[in-house]
Amino acid sequence: MIVYLVRHGKTEYNEQGIVQGTLPVPLSKAGELECRILKEKIKDKKIDVCISSPIFRAYQTAMILVGDKVKIEKNDLLREREIKILEGRSKEEIEIDPENYGEKDGIEQNKSVFERCEKFVEFLKENYKDKKVLIVSHGIVIQCLHIILNEEKISDNLTSVNINNCYFEEINIK
Repeated sequence: MIVYLVRHGKTEYNEQGIVQGTLPVPLSKAGELECRILKEKIKDKKIDVCISSPIFRAYQTAMILVGDKVKIEKNDLLREREIKILEGRSKEEIEIDPENYGEKDGIEQNKSVFERCEKFVEFLKENYKDKKVLIVSHGIVIQCLHIILNEEKISDNLTSVNINNCYFEEINIK
């Protein structure tokens, strides 16, 4: 199996430093351009299926990248981290470390996101073992998938991997 990991393109909230969480924020003009540039870079790669987060900015990215070529499946395991009380607030007005908040505050912890990603990898291996799969999701989910699929050691804060908007990585799974 070959897996292509992509983080969604830039949004106005990304540009303004506003926490998005699961809000249905669309791509900005810059984000759409990033996606078109990435589409050109990956145009010769064979992709059998695309699996996307159901959140709009990720699905919009998937549509720009391959919507004219392959079926796009939405999978809830790829959704953004739940950060209810922080959504729509600027990073400057809050201390943006979700680990300082508890699940009682509606904040999904790193461990929970990682476990969700492990379930997704099992789903991938069971259903797409001989396929080339494009996955479009969010920063923390792409970080977790990168760590799991590359069999790396997980760090406590998952920041060992820098995942910019429209990040792209190809991973061969044996």
